[in-house]
Amino acid sequence: MTPLKKVILVSLSIGLFSSQVTAVEKQQITFKKVMQGLLVDTQNVTKGIVLTDFALIEKSAKKILKHPKPDLAVRMKMVKALGSDMGKFKAKDDVVHSTAVSLLKAAQSKNMKAVTQAHQALINGCLGCHSQFKDKVSAALK
Repeated sequence: MTPLKKVILVSLSIGLFSSQVTAVEKQQITFKKVMQGLLVDTQNVTKGIVLTDFALIEKSAKKILKHPKPDLAVRMKMVKALGSDMGKFKAKDDVVHSTAVSLLKAAQSKNMKAVTQAHQALINGCLGCHSQFKDKVSAALK
């Protein structure tokens, strides 16, 4: 399987496992809501790659870069739950951010090879963070 097919498969698989946002969560910016927004934006990048739609890729990369932060109370729970691992969590977030910058630049220059490389790195960054922190963060935010 080619790397592009793997990226597309992972992006689509992630979408199948996202759940609905409850009425209470709609009133605040929860971590779950932020992650669901990033998922939609990542899926739109994948769609842009498949359709060779650089404008869609650029728009989606900008949304990833400017995603909202969870409410302060949510962030404080995360800091408490992650403790000394908070620096590692932030480093993972920085990787995702920097790859989104690369993705944006590649889309602006209409360089599909660079787009797919940045997209692969973005997905790997997301998966790396999820594998290391998802269970701990999910348990803390229940």
